[in-house]
Amino acid sequence: MSSMLDRYLPWITTAFAIVVALLGAYTRLADSGLGCPDWPGCYGHLTTVPQTLKEITKATQAYPSMPPLAPDRMWPEMIHRYFAGTLVLGVIFMTVRAACFKRQKRQHCLGLMLVISALILFQAVLGMWTVTWKLLPLVVMGHLLGGFTLTACLYWAALLNHRTTLFETAPLLQSTQNHRAFWIIATVTGVVFVQIMLGGWTSANYAALICPDLPGCQAHWWSLSALKQGFNLFSPIGKNYEFGILGEHARAAIQMVHRWGALITSAAVLFALSWCVKQGPQGPLKWAIGLTASVLVCQVLLGMSNIIWLLPMPVAVAHNGLGLLLLLCCLTLCFIFRTSRAPSCT
Repeated sequence: MSSMLDRYLPWITTAFAIVVALLGAYTRLADSGLGCPDWPGCYGHLTTVPQTLKEITKATQAYPSMPPLAPDRMWPEMIHRYFAGTLVLGVIFMTVRAACFKRQKRQHCLGLMLVISALILFQAVLGMWTVTWKLLPLVVMGHLLGGFTLTACLYWAALLNHRTTLFETAPLLQSTQNHRAFWIIATVTGVVFVQIMLGGWTSANYAALICPDLPGCQAHWWSLSALKQGFNLFSPIGKNYEFGILGEHARAAIQMVHRWGALITSAAVLFALSWCVKQGPQGPLKWAIGLTASVLVCQVLLGMSNIIWLLPMPVAVAHNGLGLLLLLCCLTLCFIFRTSRAPSCT
């Protein structure tokens, strides 16, 4: 029973982290980031939101500068917090389990879980700052990246737990080719992460719909002034950044850099996949290449659909989800080429 728990708990926690990331994307896209102006509760309520006339009147008096209370904006934020809190408990439990096996040559797993624990605690702080600093773009983007990084680390821990059953029999290349392939894909994974960062910055500054045409943009986004304004990371704390404060040209610059980043990222991923295909992949590597290529194509189509159909909620959330999935696919390829040297947690 204990062995089964250690084997499947990382996968369950990873799946739960993906759900939390998607809920965060929905909350952001539904403009519910400031649905609750306090933290960790909502207008002083820890387990619910103001509903009765007395509660609504009290909340309105406590936060007179906030717009009229709207339960459809408060509940997405609170549900996201409930799920995130549950994920924190799961990560802590996994860390305790890893500590219990410290003497069984699993120190590397404990180290990874300690990193994940520190990351999720910092992620909670970013969640608090997102609200208390009124959607400061740098914090909003950092919160998105933190969620994706946390999910990636949990996924890596799950891969370590199942290394022997998933990848031990995978036909690998010669050691020199393995080393070269690992660094090629690791570099591409970094490129994917930067593109996710650009997507987070686009969303945090409400720049997703500033360019409704393809492939260019009617606004003069290419000016140096627009680029400087659009990518000024250190906006002052204290302003309310809900719905964005940047001008049209600055937002257009953010959107177009994100689009160019998508082209560069697609080219980098396709280059890495073509290199892997030339090596004659078999087994898990073949499936990983096919899945990564499929996710990349779907992600590009979803990005175009967001522009053509003006950011419909299901498409926008799916675009966030597939961005995370593409990152995990790249990590899978990295793990396959590293598996001969990777210690197992089982």
